Amino acid sequence: MQGIIKIEDLYKSIKETIYDNLVAIGHFDVIKVEDLPTYQGKPAGYLRQAYYKVSLVYGHSKIHYPTKSFEINGAALVFTNPKTPYKWERITNDQQGYVCIFTRDFLISLANPDDLSIYQSVDCGVISIHEKLAEKLKNTFIEMMEELKGNYHLKYDLLRYMLMEILHQGQKIAPNGTRQIIGSNANERITLAFLVLLERQFPIENSAQKIRLSGPGEFAEALNIHVNHLNKALHEITGSSTSTLINNRIILEAKNLLKGTTWAVNEISQALGFDESNHFSTFFKRHQGLSPNKFRTID
Repeated sequence: MQGIIKIEDLYKSIKETIYDNLVAIGHFDVIKVEDLPTYQGKPAGYLRQAYYKVSLVYGHSKIHYPTKSFEINGAALVFTNPKTPYKWERITNDQQGYVCIFTRDFLISLANPDDLSIYQSVDCGVISIHEKLAEKLKNTFIEMMEELKGNYHLKYDLLRYMLMEILHQGQKIAPNGTRQIIGSNANERITLAFLVLLERQFPIENSAQKIRLSGPGEFAEALNIHVNHLNKALHEITGSSTSTLINNRIILEAKNLLKGTTWAVNEISQALGFDESNHFSTFFKRHQGLSPNKFRTID
């Protein structure tokens, strides 16, 4: 992948689709799967997009994330976000369904998509659904397409609620994720503040970008607490140490960059806060059991 796929780039590849940039409220659209490019004759590479998607897909295919792959043979909901690259492998040509694309600005008055578990973990990225629910969701996608063509002056408010209905259906049937942290006590508040600082450094969008905080002491200093206090709070709430949480997030981003970009390993290592690429390679191999270059070649 070269860079991040922007909304206008998507529309350039779709036939008979009008790109309408809703500048004041973000962007929203619904597209038929049949109208998406197929990349026939060459394998699709990993993509990272500048928008969120929720898709209802039918057919036999595979969705690949850098850390996990899912096989679909029937109906499924697929959730993709701007942070995680993915690729769609069509096993058969009879792919059908609907894709809703939207930006954070479009939905933010109702919810931050990053707070939803379906966009937090690839474990929730693909959810197989039964025929009855698939038919219900299909009707909602069709209604959204029809509403987009209408002239109702509050149609985008209505569309937000229809989109939230689909997202909540996904939330209801998604695999059980990690415990939701709501900040009801001191340790939860420290954990939330730490996770905000950690996530704020990602995704890495260009090779000149570099994470600023990479060690427990640096996070503790930024939060103005002792590192032992930070570690105790995180362990109580998450069951993991500060170092483990930091390392796991760096490894996740390393996988995303190795699969989602053509950057050299030394560029990735510098972006992730390593002064020497061999230090990064040792770190990656210790956690993954193989070198960055080897990981990059595995499909």
